[in-house]
Amino acid sequence: MPDVSSAAPAEVSTWVAIDQHKLSLVAATLPASGGQPEVVRLDNTERAIRRFIARLGEPERLAVAYEAGPGGYELHRLLSSMSVGCDVIAPSLVPVRAGDRVKTDRRDAKKLVRLYRAGELSFVAPPSPAQEGLRDLVRARDDLRCARTAARHRVVKALLRHGHIYRDGKAWTIRHRSWLASQRLADELAQAALEHMSAHLAALDAQIAAVDQQSPRPSPGSTRCAGCAAFAGSPPERLWASWRRSATSAGSGTPES
Repeated sequence: MPDVSSAAPAEVSTWVAIDQHKLSLVAATLPASGGQPEVVRLDNTERAIRRFIARLGEPERLAVAYEAGPGGYELHRLLSSMSVGCDVIAPSLVPVRAGDRVKTDRRDAKKLVRLYRAGELSFVAPPSPAQEGLRDLVRARDDLRCARTAARHRVVKALLRHGHIYRDGKAWTIRHRSWLASQRLADELAQAALEHMSAHLAALDAQIAAVDQQSPRPSPGSTRCAGCAAFAGSPPERLWASWRRSATSAGSGTPES
């Protein structure tokens, strides 16, 4: 993981570490030197966060940090818009003392603010909204691809259980798909189940095609994404490049399963 510099100002009046949850935040504060952490719980809403920051004094002299997690980066964006230096902590790199297994919101917040002031934390680079959107799109496509692979297996195994075996080459070619569409099972209920599985598979294919249409595309003769100048060298671009490589590796321009 590359080193990410702290966004804390040169002169900090108050250090703040936040333990973030879906509905609430637990914040621990420390002065620039000395003192003991003070802990407060507040609602995870913009109004409550703004009131909390206002009570701490000049926003330009505050340093706030919280761990990266399912809450995303909206808290970072809100604090940055308020001129507050905000860092996003890399959770896997937080120092852990041997034998310290008790975890509570208050203990975590106190521990983080002490480490933050001591300069012993590592940070991640928050993505821009555009980067995060691309990342979400790539992950959504990969989820759909995994679901399609499972759906394909269900269709093929259902036919296999009833003695229908494809013997004329590779699976999921145009010829194989034509063969699948022509198959009919003797049992009415089994045939109905096969039709539902096939419909589910067709829907997944359509969703993947729709995502591919929405995805940024490389310029003619270039391997780089024409719409991804803002993502140069970023993890989302590497995700996108990996996706497109797998999508065109067979030379057909159609993503592989």
